[in-house]
Amino acid sequence: MRLPHVRLSPDTASGVPEASRVEMGIGFRYLAASRLFELQSEFKKFFRRMMTQTETGEYDFDWNKLGSHANIVMTALDNAVECLGDSSYLSKGLVELGERHRFYNIKPEMVPYMWPAVRDALKQALGTDFTVETELAWKHVFDYIVSKMAVGMRKPVDDASNNVGGTHANPS
Repeated sequence: MRLPHVRLSPDTASGVPEASRVEMGIGFRYLAASRLFELQSEFKKFFRRMMTQTETGEYDFDWNKLGSHANIVMTALDNAVECLGDSSYLSKGLVELGERHRFYNIKPEMVPYMWPAVRDALKQALGTDFTVETELAWKHVFDYIVSKMAVGMRKPVDDASNNVGGTHANPS
C-alpha cells in the first residue's frame, strides 16, 4: 500500500490550535499508548523490550519504559507542529525517524493505525476544545508525518547505516 503524498500549507500550522499544542501532558501520553494497544493489540509484539514477564508467564507493559517511549513520540508530534513553518527541516527529521523505525520491523502501512489512538487521546485531553476543525488539522499533520516516515522506512538499507547511532537492533 502506497501512502499518498501529503503537503503542508502555511494554513496547516494555524489550523492546529495553540491549546492543543500545550495540553500534551503525561496523562495524554499514557492514554494514547494504552488506546493504541486496545485498538491494535497485535502491535504489542513490537514493544517487547518495554515489557516484563509476570509470574504466570504472561507479559505486561513496564509503564515507565512505555511512558518514556510515549513521551518521545508525543514530543516528536509536538515538535512537528512547532516546525510546520519549515517543512524541509521537518521532512528531513521525519524521514530519519522512519529510517529508525525500519530497524524495529515497523512497516509504512502500520503507522496510520496510530491515528485513532492519537485522535481519541486528543479528544479526551482537549474536551470541548476538540472541534471538527481541530481534528481535521491534526489529521492533516498526522498524515504528513506518516507520509514522510514512510519515505524513510522504504529507503534501501546500506551497511554503513544499518545500525543508526549504534542503538537499534533488528528484533527477531
